[in-house]
Amino acid sequence: HELRWRRYFQRLLHRGGGSPPMSLDTNDKELQDLVRGGISVAFRGRVWSLLCGVPANLAHVEELYRKVLEVEATLVDPSAAPYSASLSNAPGSGDGGAAHVQEE
Repeated sequence: HELRWRRYFQRLLHRGGGSPPMSLDTNDKELQDLVRGGISVAFRGRVWSLLCGVPANLAHVEELYRKVLEVEATLVDPSAAPYSASLSNAPGSGDGGAAHVQEE
C-alpha cells in the first residue's frame, strides 16, 4: 500500500512541475480509494497536512508577515512609505505630534 501512496505523490509532483502540492483534491477518486485503504504511516503526516491545507495556509501567513514587515519599515523610516510626501505636509507633522491651530 505504501508503494501506491509513493506513486500517487510522484504523479502529483510531476503534474505540479516538480513543486509539491499545496493541498489535495478531496474529489480525486484515486485519493479517495487510497484513503479508504488506509494512509501509510510514511505518508500520514503529509497527507493530513495537505488535506487540511496547511501548506496553503502557511503561504498565506508568510505573505501577511511580509506585508507587516513592509508596514513596520515605513513606521521606522517614513521616507520608505509611498505616501510619505503627503504625510510630511500634514498638520502636526514634524513637531512631535502637536496640533497646529491658526489664530484669528
